[in-house]
Amino acid sequence: MKFIVTLLLFLPLLVSGQELTLPKNNQVAVGILFSEFSGLKLDLMYERVINKKHFLSIAGNSNFRGSYGMRVGYKYSILDYKKFKFLIGIDFRMENYKSSASPSTMLKVRNLEFPFEIRYALNEKYSLLGGISTATSLIDTDTENYFINNMKVGFLYKF
Repeated sequence: MKFIVTLLLFLPLLVSGQELTLPKNNQVAVGILFSEFSGLKLDLMYERVINKKHFLSIAGNSNFRGSYGMRVGYKYSILDYKKFKFLIGIDFRMENYKSSASPSTMLKVRNLEFPFEIRYALNEKYSLLGGISTATSLIDTDTENYFINNMKVGFLYKF
């Protein structure tokens, strides 16, 4: 955890030699996230644009029935094509959810995730986004490992 916090604090310094003149450096997204652990959830994300290719993000999600979580991460834009933007990244996800076998038991997920996102610009301020991610568990859990751990769709607003 200390490594991830350190990375998020010092990453802007690593890319500070690059152009930092974007007019809109903040983005928020609202979407639906599907996780194999806890089903459909509402996902809220804040993203800071470091430059045209580097993004830092923090997100929270919940299904309002006992599952909640958050993730922090870094994304890199690998390709911009017309109105499309393709991103890859790395996220650290912490999630608690109710066990289906015993609803009174809360299970913990601590994953290192590798997201792939596609964004389509509707105009200068709004974009549609969709993505998938695969993950590796950082703690022992009694859940199965799937190749795709999360799928999400949503809207992105730049300000």
